[in-house]
Amino acid sequence: MNNSHPQMKDLVVDLLPDEEAVRTVASWQWQEWGAGYPDMTLDGFVTEVRKALRSATIPIVLVARVGVEVIGTASIILNDLPTRQDLKPWLASVFVLPEYRNSGIGTSLTREAIKHAKILKLRSLYLFTHDKTAFYKKFGWREVDRAVFMGEDVDIMILNII
Repeated sequence: MNNSHPQMKDLVVDLLPDEEAVRTVASWQWQEWGAGYPDMTLDGFVTEVRKALRSATIPIVLVARVGVEVIGTASIILNDLPTRQDLKPWLASVFVLPEYRNSGIGTSLTREAIKHAKILKLRSLYLFTHDKTAFYKKFGWREVDRAVFMGEDVDIMILNII
């Protein structure tokens, strides 16, 4: 793999396109956050991600690609934080491969997710993060609560869409 950052003009962010992307995204989610969902196996993550295959309604899974290589993802799902099932829907599972971070891909994924939230006429979106609060504040998200996830304090944030 080439370790140079992709040119932003080569970046495409679109809906989850195929089974190969389903497996890639599910694998990333399971590796990154699976410990927070002890009842879920990798196969369970694959099943959940597959529900979003070519879906333009919740759940939505977006992928960032350069050429055919999937290098990042973000989702809009109904519930994300096990302890806050009262809040919905959520921007979730924002992930960029480490070698492509800090090159605007997370920003592109977040903007595209917000665009889909507007298309769906969602009133608001929630998210939680343990270390990216300042990043999301740039898009207008604001902190509304704190929680613990996978043993870490996290900020719960909201973005009012309409």
